[in-house]
Amino acid sequence: KRLDHLWTGESKRWVGLVAALIENFFFGASFYGFNALIPPYKELGVFGHLCNGIDCTQQEPCIFVGVGSFASLFCNYHVCSMFVRVRGLTISLLSGVYDSSSAVAFFVSQAYPKITIQTSFIILACGAVIYGSLMAVFILTQKEEDMVPPNQNTLESLSTEFFSRQRLSDYEETKENEDMIDVNAVVLRVVNERYPNTKACFRDLPLYLFAFLYMTGLMRYSYFFARLNEQLDFAFDKNKAVVNHLLETSAAISMCGFFLSPITGFILDISRRAYKRKLKCRLNDPDHQLTDAEIYWTHLRALAPALYLLATCSTIISALHFVIGQQWLYYMLCVGIMLHSSILASTTTTGVMIAFPVTQFGVTIGMVTMVSGVFITIQYGLLELLINTANGVLVTISCLMYIPPLILTFKRR
Repeated sequence: KRLDHLWTGESKRWVGLVAALIENFFFGASFYGFNALIPPYKELGVFGHLCNGIDCTQQEPCIFVGVGSFASLFCNYHVCSMFVRVRGLTISLLSGVYDSSSAVAFFVSQAYPKITIQTSFIILACGAVIYGSLMAVFILTQKEEDMVPPNQNTLESLSTEFFSRQRLSDYEETKENEDMIDVNAVVLRVVNERYPNTKACFRDLPLYLFAFLYMTGLMRYSYFFARLNEQLDFAFDKNKAVVNHLLETSAAISMCGFFLSPITGFILDISRRAYKRKLKCRLNDPDHQLTDAEIYWTHLRALAPALYLLATCSTIISALHFVIGQQWLYYMLCVGIMLHSSILASTTTTGVMIAFPVTQFGVTIGMVTMVSGVFITIQYGLLELLINTANGVLVTISCLMYIPPLILTFKRR
């Protein structure tokens, strides 16, 4: 507890945000870019004794390689609590940098052979331990609520503004705050009364809705990279020059995830504004009294447009895998999968934050992630199927992603 007060002051939150962004980039999801390491791995003969020239089925599957990565991400999310008014914006930035961290593997592949693969990973491992320890000691606190500055009011944002608003005139800002405060207060009351404890969260539909959304979306994202090398061999008849070029390109495009996050933020921001105005009008209508359930689901319905876009993006990506021999198509697929990842991370995190009390964020997001992590282990079964058969399964999974937004659209109580 005493470590929480080693460093205080205004500068702490800004240094903490920059430090969290750096940590998420260099020590986040670099394992998603490991396809860029396939050419140097082949040159070095890594796993060569487990391969027969066609595949490497003798190699034992590895799971849970990203446990430390996700733990670091969730801890860094709490840095956003120091930015109460723009907490959503900082979450968007952290998620975008996390997606872009797969580019680290691209940098490692480009540094080889001047810097050996072994040396690069030792540097990353030591850096992660040292950097993470410094973050824990000087930036993070023992409890989440202690991250909020004592002079800040959590009602200002309710952790629901995913993207900062455009700068308004003093009159417009004052008027908008007056319009929004009643809605925010009502929503806060409804959420807190609906979930007085952790048990209530586990007994209600939204937690499983977000878990289903995240596990299907994560399956699409994870499988894309897990079988990218084999998919490219199939699509381009094992043309090594084209395949190696596209593998490196996929890792390079991954660094664009940070620049795609504003798209998700814009969609969520516009949608939330619209639904908030709608909810305000209905709350102020004396002829129509809303129940707490109707208020709650109208509050969550703002996520529906982004979720429809996510499901559509996933379905298109899955369907286009049946097209072979088109190099330009894979450039689009790489950009599309990064957009898919940005929407998935942003909407899931935002959904969990606005659906449950802030004190339940750690438990609920942890549950959603755990269920998704267990679910995507079935991708090892998909890797044993023929490519087109597995692609067909992914089309089906992508279509199932329309279920959460449909429920949000029509759910009333």
